[in-house]
Amino acid sequence: MVRRLAFAVAIFQLGMFAIVTGLELMTNDRAGVLSASAQSPSQVVSSSSTDTASIPEVMFPDVSGDWSGTLTDGNKGSGAFSMMIAQTGGKLSGMWSGFFAAGSSPLKGKVSAKGVLHVTLVGEGKCHIVAIATLPNVNHMTANYKYAGCNKELNKDMGSFDVTR
Repeated sequence: MVRRLAFAVAIFQLGMFAIVTGLELMTNDRAGVLSASAQSPSQVVSSSSTDTASIPEVMFPDVSGDWSGTLTDGNKGSGAFSMMIAQTGGKLSGMWSGFFAAGSSPLKGKVSAKGVLHVTLVGEGKCHIVAIATLPNVNHMTANYKYAGCNKELNKDMGSFDVTR
């Protein structure tokens, strides 16, 4: 019963994520607010062109820093979760730790100019967590994730995390 409820919640969250992402792509309102409010010179990437017309600079929201909150896993339950993210332009690196992991492990990923993060939380061997996160605001991140490269049973598992800095 608990697994079915967790699965239903995860499916609902994925559906809501798809709707929100689709609306963002259509309206582009949220991206403009994040891009304008969360910048520092180190997150600006510019392109050069041989044409006389210039290509606009790409601005990425600043997601660097220490994030902490909760992680809810379909099989393992809920508990503490944290990430330390370093950022260079749209590229992310750092470390993560969670209530079900022994110690901390690397993370890598990227952030789009629209504030969508694609993060891989490295695990043991080839097993890792693939998360897609959004920023409700510059100090709050929510994500849904699934396992990849793990055993057949674990690859069916999914979950979410909610962190702030």
